[in-house]
Formats: sequence, C-alpha cells, structure tokens
Amino acid sequence: RDPRNPDLFWIHYHWNSYDKNLHYYAMPDVDIWFRLKPDGLPLPVRITLTGPLRADESDPRAKHTFTPEDGPKWQAAKRVARVSGAIYTEVAHHFAGTHLNVEQYAIAAFRNLHLSPIAGLLKSFLRSVVLVNHTADRILVGNGYITSACALTPKGLDQVVMNVLGSMDWKNFRPMQPLSEAHVFAKAANLYWDIVAQYVSDYI
Repeated sequence: RDPRNPDLFWIHYHWNSYDKNLHYYAMPDVDIWFRLKPDGLPLPVRITLTGPLRADESDPRAKHTFTPEDGPKWQAAKRVARVSGAIYTEVAHHFAGTHLNVEQYAIAAFRNLHLSPIAGLLKSFLRSVVLVNHTADRILVGNGYITSACALTPKGLDQVVMNVLGSMDWKNFRPMQPLSEAHVFAKAANLYWDIVAQYVSDYI
C-alpha cells in the first residue's frame, strides 16, 4: 500500500542510479499507483516517469505524470510501465534474485555434499540452475540480449545485480499475502511455497 494514501497500491521500478546508454532507449524510473476495483483486480490510476523520455531531454530528475484523462499519452505511459516492469522482473527477481542467488548455494553444495543425503534433495535442481546460468553468460549478460534490448550498459546490469544480491535475505521469507480474492498469483505462490516446504520437511 502507498504509505501516503492507503486507499492506493504503489509499485516503483528504479533505474536512475544505474549506468545507461540513452542513445536508443528511454529508461526512466517508473511509479504506478493502483486502486482495487470491486472485483478485486487492480486498476492503474496514475503513472509518474522520472528521467528523460526523449533524445532532447537530459534532466534525470524531470517528472512526467499521466492519468487516464491524458488519452494517447496515458496509453504510452502504460506501455513504458509494462516494459519497465517486465525488464525489472526478469533482471532483478528472476535472473539476479533466483539464478545468481542460487549459484552460491550450488558452489557450496557441489564442494561439500558428497555423501550427504541432502545431496539427493538439492543436486539435480542445482545442476539445472548452473546449466542455465552458464548459458546466460553467453547470451544474456555483458553485451548480450539484455543490454541490447534496453538502455542498461554491461556496467549498469552489473550494478543492478549487485544491488539485488546485496539485499537478499531469506530469513522469515514467504510469498506476499493476496490483496484480494482475485489475486490468484499470490494464492498460487503461497500454495507452491507450502507444498515445497512440506516436501522438504518430509524428505528430511
């Protein structure tokens, strides 16, 4: 919830601290505010983009706010927000927060869990993650797909990864609670979390 307006929900995608090449792509910070409709689904009501949106702009603190009353500009702002959300989810949560975060456990497991019964629980999963990470080194990072599909430079991508990994903490973690009955992703995430936790408990 937005701490300044508890009737709204707020998402922030941050890019302005990271090294970027704005020659081809704009990549502003994105703030999106939603309200819940009567059916429990979120409806965006305001989007603020912070940073240059055109080649002739340079102020990284310039703010542009759009609402549904802005017509075509509102549609354009929603496209920027969706693209930013997709990139952030893939780079921060999926790539860094899942694949690269797990690799440190893979290294420890393959070094130390030789005859341990826990190896049977972990190694097949960790082997798959390491294989995907190895492929990502060739096609996604550095001068790969991510830095060709958005304004992040290889340095900027490294900065995002370091920032995410530096904030990872699994203590007391569990998926977010559903915001409404229509929040099926959160309900599925909690169901999956409980199933995995029970499987691990039964295995041990």
